[in-house]
Amino acid sequence: MDRAQSSTRPPQVTPIFPDSAGVRQAIDADNARFMESMKRGDAAGLASHYADGAVVILANGPAWEGTAGIQQGFTDFFSNLAVPDVRLTTQDVIIDAGIAVERGAYAMTLHPKSGTGADIIDQGKYITVWERQADGSWKISRDISKPDNPR
Repeated sequence: MDRAQSSTRPPQVTPIFPDSAGVRQAIDADNARFMESMKRGDAAGLASHYADGAVVILANGPAWEGTAGIQQGFTDFFSNLAVPDVRLTTQDVIIDAGIAVERGAYAMTLHPKSGTGADIIDQGKYITVWERQADGSWKISRDISKPDNPR
């Protein structure tokens, strides 16, 4: 077969991850549960979204490492603040053999529990790395966010 004949056939493509729509649906569903846990102030519930050995990196503080460290980080956070409103907006997801990288924006209202401060509107962007687990579920392995406004 000459080049002219071979170029008329459509290229053969093998997807790296054949169910990318299913991955996106899993991430969207997990994000919905994550936001509800934030609104409830549920540190243990939030920590359950993370894989063993996960790391959370937030602005102006130390990294939270491992599920126990992540749960403690959220517990400390909720000791001072309530989150009556939070929105995560996924902008895109890159998927490759057992890993998905989500890029998005967040907006949340932080309510100081001291009762003396005004609510804080925090918004910014995030990158979250998801890993496919042995049971087929997806959990967060790396989570980093950056506020739009300096604090």
